[in-house]
Amino acid sequence: MLANTDGAAFTASPALAIRSFGDLPAAAPLPPGSAVDPSVFPLYAGTYLDPSGYLGEMIVTDAAGTLTIDLPQLDAAGVSYEAALEPNSNKNFVLTTSGSLGVARLIFVPDSTGRYAWIDIDDGLLARRVELDGGVLR
Repeated sequence: MLANTDGAAFTASPALAIRSFGDLPAAAPLPPGSAVDPSVFPLYAGTYLDPSGYLGEMIVTDAAGTLTIDLPQLDAAGVSYEAALEPNSNKNFVLTTSGSLGVARLIFVPDSTGRYAWIDIDDGLLARRVELDGGVLR
């Protein structure tokens, strides 16, 4: 709530809002195709490399319908994070970290063949999918 003065108190406003708008209809259903489908998560699994160094190497795994991430660079720096990615939609996920990194939005992006080849980090940084050769990134 905003006021054009200092010290304004809106003690009755929340109760008035609930009484005025408490009988709103139920939320509309989500549009078709917007529900999260864990059966597509294996398509995202792989190793990605963020060349900026923001997240570094990113190892994405499908663990029985839960997409998880391993971030060795953050582990080495002592930065904690939630390994399970929180889906917002089929391609959009939230990575929660501690400290100044906070929350990052990850979007899996397919190439022209439909293979998921990139992760868009916070609408700008692109991590590309890399192949492992004997456990070594190439």
